[in-house]
Amino acid sequence: MAYTIVTDSACNLNSRIFRQSNIQVIPLNVRAGGHKMVLDAEVADDPEALQGWYQRLRTGAPVKTAPASADTVEKICEKILARGEDLLYIGFSSRLSNIYGGVKHVLAKLEKRYPERRICLFDSRAVSFGEGLLVMKAAQRQEAGATLTEVFEGLKDDRNCLHQYFTVEDIAPLAKSGRLKGRARLAGRFGRKPLLSVDEDGDIHIKASARSERGVLSAIARRVDKKMEDADEKTIFIAHTDCIDKAQRLSRRLRETVHPNEVLIHPLDPVIAAHVGVGALGVFFIGVPRKKRVY
Repeated sequence: MAYTIVTDSACNLNSRIFRQSNIQVIPLNVRAGGHKMVLDAEVADDPEALQGWYQRLRTGAPVKTAPASADTVEKICEKILARGEDLLYIGFSSRLSNIYGGVKHVLAKLEKRYPERRICLFDSRAVSFGEGLLVMKAAQRQEAGATLTEVFEGLKDDRNCLHQYFTVEDIAPLAKSGRLKGRARLAGRFGRKPLLSVDEDGDIHIKASARSERGVLSAIARRVDKKMEDADEKTIFIAHTDCIDKAQRLSRRLRETVHPNEVLIHPLDPVIAAHVGVGALGVFFIGVPRKKRVY
């Protein structure tokens, strides 16, 4: 049975990947002052639009982010089901946003309307390229002829091997959003740079902190080196919020110490950037299995 993969724009992938794999994207929304952006697949490929958005963040414009409306989600998903295809939705971590819950609610209604269709929802428990990596792995399996069941089961293994580390210039945006808890709030005090991670459940936790940017980049590189197997066959994704120089320094360090097959650098999408602020930097890769497996 034919099936289509659906995700949301927070996965940070570009439009070329979406077109090649026929992945449907639910666009998220962001507003800074009086300026609104609907984050369809093309926005991620528009450096001018992204730079304008980052500038608004730098000037302290009031920011609001929002999931796609229920009508938008329904329109995208019903089109797939109406043409006789099943559907696999891979969504942003449900512990950090209501994006996944909103789509789940719409798909529950569509399931009643199309009982003959199979609808699968997969909580990536990931952000940015972490989610994007899982979407790419699902698309690769689909293109290789895997069934919907096989892709869904494979995603569980991929998620168990997904590692996500990041640092932020200022913890205030994360703390304000309520996504930064416990000891993580202390990491930004006294000028220290926090090393954060997204855990198996999709929550943000503190892993370490350093006194300088150089120190936190070294800490990230050590984590990647420890958690990555067969690096010469793997790709590392780096996402950044308007700090390309920092991203390139991390890329050079990873190439020197970890020796991955490829390091790809891309700007962070505006929705996540609104919560982590400018100067944020993250790395995402498939590595060794986590000790705790979440089903």
